[in-house]
Amino acid sequence: MKRLMEEFQRWLESEKKAKELFHFLLSLIVILSVSLLVYHMAVSPGEEGELVTDQPRQLSPETSFYDSQESRFTRMLSQIKGVGEVSVMLTYRQEERQEQTVQGVMIVAEGAGDIVVKNQLTDAAKSVFGLPASRVSVQERK
Repeated sequence: MKRLMEEFQRWLESEKKAKELFHFLLSLIVILSVSLLVYHMAVSPGEEGELVTDQPRQLSPETSFYDSQESRFTRMLSQIKGVGEVSVMLTYRQEERQEQTVQGVMIVAEGAGDIVVKNQLTDAAKSVFGLPASRVSVQERK
């Protein structure tokens, strides 16, 4: 009987080790899969073209166009009642025809803590750039 109990305990320990190994391997596979997915999304161009991030831009007529687009939009937003001081950042997507289109908008404004003002800022960005709300981020200035 004692020997049977010892065998049973060894079997339980080996079963426990097998479960631990299985959970470890499963966790490793999930982590690697997510890492590969994130890496693929970061380096692969999207359907519309390559994502252009905060890379230093060469000063050119094209650069001044993008800067003026941000400036004009910032000036317009600052005229909305309750907005206060406002900053805007636009992100662009490189299209196949070598033109860049606005992909996302970040707005930081003093009045963004007020839900009405926040909605007005979101609506303005959506309508001016033809973006869905998911591509517009409005945050309150500290």
